[in-house]
Amino acid sequence: EELSQELLRELSSGCTEELLRRGLERRERLDTQLLDTQRKARGVAEGLAEAEAQVLQRFQEAQADVQRLQGRRQELDTELERVQGSLSSARDKTQYPGAARGRRGSGIPQLERHKEEEEEEHGLPPDVYVAQLYYEISRIDWDCSAEPGRIRGIHYGPDIAVPLDMHEAQHSGTFVSDYLWGLVPTEW
Repeated sequence: EELSQELLRELSSGCTEELLRRGLERRERLDTQLLDTQRKARGVAEGLAEAEAQVLQRFQEAQADVQRLQGRRQELDTELERVQGSLSSARDKTQYPGAARGRRGSGIPQLERHKEEEEEEHGLPPDVYVAQLYYEISRIDWDCSAEPGRIRGIHYGPDIAVPLDMHEAQHSGTFVSDYLWGLVPTEW
């Protein structure tokens, strides 16, 4: 509209050559602006498409992570149920030690007879007897798969289960012995 009005004004003034030259220059500027705008719009569209692709990829990765984490949660829930069952069973053993011994057979009385026999023969109880007696009274489930020099297990105390993990390089034998015997309840 502006261009039309300017052309009309120039035509009426009689300077058609000048008017035509200005009109062409203005048209050239407008064409240049149009091309720049189209180039920028193309760049913006390409940028948006690239950003959309990245967002889609992140979304798919997030969905895969969610599925992986849900699977892991199910595994952990199953493990938790198993451990709670073990803990419940261990608590039953500690709360009703007579029943647990009855299920295992003669238990400590048999060990005591064995001890008396050994004392008569040698005068001192063997290490095996001490280990078995300690196992009966300590409320510790030992991890027998631990590497040599490492003590692992779970102590089922009066309130909560406490994991044990000690290495002989970090603690003296006396400390380990005192610590483990300190876990034995005095009411046994």
